[in-house]
Amino acid sequence: MVVNHENASRIASAVEKALKESYGELEVEILQENAPSIRKHYSEHKACFKCKMSFEELEPLSFSFNSPKGACESCLGLGTKFSLDISKILDPNTPLNQGAIKVIFGYNRNYYAQMFEGFCAHNGIDTALCFNELNKEQQDALLYGNGTEISFHFKNSPLKRPWKGIIQIAYDMFKEQKDLSDYMSEKTCPSCKGHRLKASSLSVQVAGLKMADFLDKPIEEVYHFFNDPTHFSYLNEQEKKIADPILKEILERVFFYTMWGWGI
Repeated sequence: MVVNHENASRIASAVEKALKESYGELEVEILQENAPSIRKHYSEHKACFKCKMSFEELEPLSFSFNSPKGACESCLGLGTKFSLDISKILDPNTPLNQGAIKVIFGYNRNYYAQMFEGFCAHNGIDTALCFNELNKEQQDALLYGNGTEISFHFKNSPLKRPWKGIIQIAYDMFKEQKDLSDYMSEKTCPSCKGHRLKASSLSVQVAGLKMADFLDKPIEEVYHFFNDPTHFSYLNEQEKKIADPILKEILERVFFYTMWGWGI
């Protein structure tokens, strides 16, 4: 169907019918002369077809990391997370049988130490060696587990347990005793990359820039960006009427922050 004024009514009817039949989803194939066709997906839903993300109705709180509506769901708006630090759990240059794995020979020492020895015996690992002297397969199995069941004795009783790896054992111990601060480090949240907002909020764009781009800029650059009308020349008259009071408030707030020394 050729897109022109004469076919406008037919196109509108076709789109309406397609959206109704496919529950709000529509795919259009655009044919081009001497070039491959282009497929475009449209949706009535607040969702991204490609990345399988859905979006809530945007509101001011969507951009506040102090609100559940805007805060990163992984770090709860803190921008950082405490996670196990392998360098604090394991000394790669100390023999395994001399306390190289600190978390194993700490809390509940006997149980985990016996399981560890059973794992090494099962996999033919010489505990007189250092972690750095093991091959890659042995290192990975030690840290992350390999799915095999380990036979060992604890309090004179024979036991069989799956070896889950040092990392998972450390997390299990954290659940039991609630204190592994000595083995943890504060790191940038991998989900929001330290920007503190949820993915749906960070994906919002203003004049071609994502929210994360603004958060990475010095406050003066943000002020100059919003104070430059050329960045918003793409807006039509109706859109400008809507945007003007919003831009005015943004500029006032950003200017206030620069006056109070939040800038560089």
